[in-house]
Amino acid sequence: MTKLEHARELKQVKMPLNMQVEERTFSLDYTKHWEGLMNSHGDFMRAVYQYTTGTHAGLPANGSWCGADWSRFMKHIASA
Repeated sequence: MTKLEHARELKQVKMPLNMQVEERTFSLDYTKHWEGLMNSHGDFMRAVYQYTTGTHAGLPANGSWCGADWSRFMKHIASA
């Protein structure tokens, strides 16, 4: 928390303001796994954007998102 208004907002929703901070070191394997998860999440959110407001907005969601895009997305998930 870096700003007073953040503390005020958290207090309004009854979040604790006095939690301890822990410093941890993560393994390289864990870091790579987390990076893969975040990349997959970004890919998924870009796909959601395409089909809600982007280039594919309004297209039927009847499995038309397939082929190279789907294969690339699934390979990315599998490697995460």
